Amino acid sequence: MCSKLVVKINNTCSNCGENSLVTDYENGERACSKCFAVEKEELIDRATDYEKKDGSGGRTGPQENKMMQLSSIISKSGKDAAGQSLKGETAKMVKRISVWDKRDQLKGQKTKKIAYDEITRLCDILKINETVKQRGAEIFRESVEQKMLTGRSALVFSASCLFAACRESGQSKTIKDFMKHCNCKRTQFNSYFRFIQKTFDIHTENMSPIKFISRIASRTEPPINVIIENLASAVINELDEKDGKDPIGLAAAALSYICKLKNKKHTLRSIALAADVNEVTVRNRIKDIEKFYNKK
Repeated sequence: MCSKLVVKINNTCSNCGENSLVTDYENGERACSKCFAVEKEELIDRATDYEKKDGSGGRTGPQENKMMQLSSIISKSGKDAAGQSLKGETAKMVKRISVWDKRDQLKGQKTKKIAYDEITRLCDILKINETVKQRGAEIFRESVEQKMLTGRSALVFSASCLFAACRESGQSKTIKDFMKHCNCKRTQFNSYFRFIQKTFDIHTENMSPIKFISRIASRTEPPINVIIENLASAVINELDEKDGKDPIGLAAAALSYICKLKNKKHTLRSIALAADVNEVTVRNRIKDIEKFYNKK
């Protein structure tokens, strides 16, 4: 006869003696619900992933780092799992496998290291968050697997992958921002980006002018206060015909329009310089705003 094995878990607190120990899987610890004393801490994160793929219960542990290299490790001790020394043809075969494994690991690693260093450098300069950074590294790794880098610069291609990740997530980063810190031609950068977008079918989100208001306001001398920023955001939300217009120029025009109404000292030229756009563009967008309110 088979008897069932019953495992009893001790929930008695060693501090207060109450049977009130509970397990917190997110923090990885067992604590008492009465006196709140921590009984045991576990280093393993058993919380399931919020992104569950089809047919799986989700992985456990921290999120995967796309910039980490996963590879096999073959021991060079010359012994098997039982600790016995390998001899004859077996030892020669294991040595040959180890040599080819080492060569396979070195293949392509230099290119990935250069690309990941470039992605990290641009993220530090442009203040791009970790999620977009990991997505850019993932796009580059998939590009390497599909052999898309043949005849192309790894530095420029990695920057284009990061820009594609920014556009996919709706980040307020423009090509001008990347061109200031990338040593390449704009035509080459655009060509790589379109190639990546077409290959991986990346759907880019339209950049909202509201995302640029805070950045332009902080760069203006002196900086524009939050009240003006909120009023400029309200102006942009009320506009009907803003599709196809430069979002940065429209944001600068809204700030200039509100500053003029509130009799602020910020001139159109200073706001245009902070936004890095032409004064004519800002002036034309201001005319569109005035025409909209006159009709209203």
